[in-house]
Amino acid sequence: MGFELVQKSALIPSLVFALLAAGLLWPAEDASGGRGLILVTGWLVTGAIAAFFSGFSDSDTSAGDSPSPGTSPQRSQRLADIFLCLLAAGHWVSTVVVFQRGSDRRSALNLTFEWLGLLVAWFLFRRSLSAPGQRVRACMVLICLCGGLSAYAVWQHHGFYQEQTQWYGERRNVMDAAKESSDPRVLSQARKAQQELLENQIPLEGIDRFLWEQRLLNSSEPMGTFALANTLAGVLAWALVSLLGIVTYSFTAIRQRRQMDVLVLLLLAVLLTYALMLTKSKSAWIAVLAASAILTLRRWRSGTSSLFLMRGALAGTGLLMMTFIGGTMLGALDKEIILESPRSMQYRLMYWQGTAELLKQTPLFGSGPGNFRNAYLQHKVPESSEEIRDPHNLILDVWTSGGIIALLGLVGLAGCVFSARSAPSSGEPLADGDARERSRNEPRPSHSAGRWWIPLLVGCLGMWAWNWLNAFTLGTTAPQWALIPATSAIAAWGLRKTELQVDSVTAQAGVMTLSIHLLAAGGMEMPSVVLLYLLSAAFALPAVSTARNRIIQPQVPRLSVLTGVCCVVALAGIVRFGLIPVQESEIHTESGRTYLIQRQFGRAEEELKVAAQADPWSLTPVRVQVEANLSRTIEIARRIRQNPPHTTQGISIQPDLQQSLMLSRLREQLMLSCEELAARDVSSYGPDLMLAQGLSELYAVTSAPDDIIQAIRHQEAVVRRYPANAQNWTMLAFMASSAGGDFLPLSRSAAQEALRLEDINQHWGHRDRFLEPEQVRLLQKLSGGEAR
Repeated sequence: MGFELVQKSALIPSLVFALLAAGLLWPAEDASGGRGLILVTGWLVTGAIAAFFSGFSDSDTSAGDSPSPGTSPQRSQRLADIFLCLLAAGHWVSTVVVFQRGSDRRSALNLTFEWLGLLVAWFLFRRSLSAPGQRVRACMVLICLCGGLSAYAVWQHHGFYQEQTQWYGERRNVMDAAKESSDPRVLSQARKAQQELLENQIPLEGIDRFLWEQRLLNSSEPMGTFALANTLAGVLAWALVSLLGIVTYSFTAIRQRRQMDVLVLLLLAVLLTYALMLTKSKSAWIAVLAASAILTLRRWRSGTSSLFLMRGALAGTGLLMMTFIGGTMLGALDKEIILESPRSMQYRLMYWQGTAELLKQTPLFGSGPGNFRNAYLQHKVPESSEEIRDPHNLILDVWTSGGIIALLGLVGLAGCVFSARSAPSSGEPLADGDARERSRNEPRPSHSAGRWWIPLLVGCLGMWAWNWLNAFTLGTTAPQWALIPATSAIAAWGLRKTELQVDSVTAQAGVMTLSIHLLAAGGMEMPSVVLLYLLSAAFALPAVSTARNRIIQPQVPRLSVLTGVCCVVALAGIVRFGLIPVQESEIHTESGRTYLIQRQFGRAEEELKVAAQADPWSLTPVRVQVEANLSRTIEIARRIRQNPPHTTQGISIQPDLQQSLMLSRLREQLMLSCEELAARDVSSYGPDLMLAQGLSELYAVTSAPDDIIQAIRHQEAVVRRYPANAQNWTMLAFMASSAGGDFLPLSRSAAQEALRLEDINQHWGHRDRFLEPEQVRLLQKLSGGEAR
């Protein structure tokens, strides 16, 4: 009874649709932080239900594509399965290596869990969405949702940034005013403003604050629900090309088209195109143009009416021109977009050069999932400014994250997808007469029959509820975020009676779009992007014939039970070692940050200690504690310098006994917390940098030689791990100069290197890396061998 109920109720496809929708509604760039683990559990639950109740079989593929003569769809599918397993296994093996190295284990483990969810999603795509109706509904769920994302992106560009600038300016002014005020009311308002910024994950100080303000004040590219405009651009590019493929395939066979269908599809195309234009992503634009051209050529070669394609090409060109003209008139586009393209390409070549040097050291296993940045900084080209988190290249991204094994899996999967061939009923449009015959004899999927808009809304509302429960914000209010489900639902309602179909050519075009875009952008380690890639790849493969299914069907029950058990075991492991510790640690970390703002340092330390114990691999609570200890050390040391103790003989340059004990305690706390942070990630230069800063500040008060010597040793470790940073060399030069004596040659060489890097930054216009004029003057003095 349960088996029949699950199979007849279309529960599995509905759950897949909902998970696909939810997968596009969170910043996938934060997958290494564990924010997407709730979706991984969703995929595993769905996989277990499919295995136990639906058999996880291919029995329904008889309604799908039939293989063309001379091909072996069973072998093609099995090869694709094997290659995808290799792609995921490469990440798992590299994670084991990360644990052995002692790098960022929490990030690696979270991404390992993500790839497990993606693997389950792949088999669900292949087996539970094998019928033509289910395939087109899955694509239309995502395309309509991308329409909602486009509407949200348009609002971000034309309204959000102005509101956010005003909101941020008000709170920053309050915090700046508190620096020169002792009024308790002003200080209370400043703490409240600081807490609001932290809740929205806005940096308060340092280079991160500068970069955030630059993006807010000087940039207008929408990001949608993601953290980067390039991620949104890749998603919209996939949706636009997939929509083009579905329309050109479906309208070839359908002579009678409702005006409502044409209008809704046209509005979707306009919305997607305009939002894609606003992202200013050149790689996405090139991907859309190239994939659309190849798609049109394949349609023409398959016998699609030349007149139909000509009209479509003219309409598309007109739409493109109108969109870009409109964007120019509205101020969304300017000449700088084109003029900056060569420089942007130069930066990418530099990223790839540094990544190549990284891979020379670890060619087999790469840097590991979520561990690229620290490994890359050792090889970063000085002319490139950004401290990237991925190499901005599909091949290098997979290689550095999953090693050679994952790279082999990616190449093999792409080979299976692009070499796949299918019969005309799936792969190519039919001739007009054949299309009409198919129209009379075969039932076409009707979207209203599956009510595919319901799981779309369920996915939106479910992810919205999860964000609300966890205090995740999108930087906006609920009514504005509701643009996404509202626009998606309107598009779905408008297409409720539309007869559309998806073929392998459309699916291959989707894979091609993402592949071209990701050759110059990050995203292959972001679950949202990978889901679209795998969905198109699964639909590009030919389905297994009915005869073949009868042969393998007797083996399915035992295999399905084993698959279900594996899903349940994996689910338990992810909840125990992923979801629970990540959530618990995050709750206590946020509580600790709140206490720090309120200057309740004792309670903050307790909360951060609990957070660190809840997740023994997480860096965040320990890093927050180190930053708090460093901040207090600097604050107290400078206060003592500004207000030295008085003695009977006058003002003393040395701290008194009470101050010495306080400084000793601060030194011990800072060193212990830095040691713990270094133990949790041996590849990071952060612990050495913060410890060097703290010891240098203490030396300015205590004049203890041991403090400055240790500071120099730790700062030398910093420049070894990040040699292309002028500020790091500047600090080393100043510390060595303060020590004097045998350290003067080190000060001179460090000053010379800092000035060399400063010249490079000035030449390339890296404003966020410029040294202060006073620093440059002192470095020029030190480079001649003089002490400060």
